[in-house]
Amino acid sequence: MRGPGEPNASAIDEKAPTSPRWPDRLVSVSAWMAWVCLALTAAGLVFGTVPVRTPKVQDCGAPLAFVITGRVDSFVDPNNPPRGITAAQARAANRKPCRKRVAPRMVGSGALLLGGLVVGVTGVGMLLIGRSARRRAHARDVVVPAT
Repeated sequence: MRGPGEPNASAIDEKAPTSPRWPDRLVSVSAWMAWVCLALTAAGLVFGTVPVRTPKVQDCGAPLAFVITGRVDSFVDPNNPPRGITAAQARAANRKPCRKRVAPRMVGSGALLLGGLVVGVTGVGMLLIGRSARRRAHARDVVVPAT
């Protein structure tokens, strides 16, 4: 039995079809992925720009700049070390020059930048799919009046 304020069954059946919710969710998730992409890219850039040094021998600078400009390592002669450095410190500095100090930073920075790229491209793909599906659902739901 139906009450005085309830619609009848035929009115419910004639109601316009509702749009699917998954396109809106894809668009919302893609916005979050854009923020994650931005955070990963910023972290990768910061990690790649923190300066590196070989103590008392060479200032390597930022790992990104060291790799991009192709700077070379400076070595110290342990038999004739410069003032303020011992022969043992010179040998230690020669064992771990700038390229060996920069490499781990560049791997971490590259991983963060690559992760940001993958998340960003995935987010763009999700945004395009979600907007396209939402547009198709909206076009399907719009009723064109007969003239």
